[in-house]
Amino acid sequence: LVLFEKGEGSLAAIATTPLRDAEYLLSKVISLTALAMIESLVIVALLSGIRTPWELLLPASAFLAAVYTMIGFIAIVRHDSINEFLIPSMGYVFVFVAPLVGHFGFVDSIYFLPHPVEMALVLMRAAYAVEPNWKIAIALGGLVAWFAATFVWARHRFDRFVVRTMGA
Repeated sequence: LVLFEKGEGSLAAIATTPLRDAEYLLSKVISLTALAMIESLVIVALLSGIRTPWELLLPASAFLAAVYTMIGFIAIVRHDSINEFLIPSMGYVFVFVAPLVGHFGFVDSIYFLPHPVEMALVLMRAAYAVEPNWKIAIALGGLVAWFAATFVWARHRFDRFVVRTMGA
């Protein structure tokens, strides 16, 4: 979406309007998180049924979608084409699937607890099995902290790679 907006000149227009960077980024987060939530609801309902314990699954999905939206923006905003982004994207994929090594039991998943994917996995596992309360608290608080940090970082990247390059 960001590359398309850059190519069409939409980001240049946004940078010169009264719309603030935070409002633009929040619109991305809200719309993409809503899509992710619908997808999660459908997948989980199809696989586990409607009697699923949603109280931990939904926040896990929502926060992870929000963090991924911000990280995606941070990663792509400096590039002008998808071809330019393909090679660096492999590094992002590797970093963000790393906690699956712990999830599948190859190493202890506690080592990945600071990682946002592991935090979401803790909440998702807690919906179906017993997880210690301290882990659930760390996961919820950590995902909020991850979102706050990536949101601030994305605002700086917006200023650096959109506003400053457009001369706004």
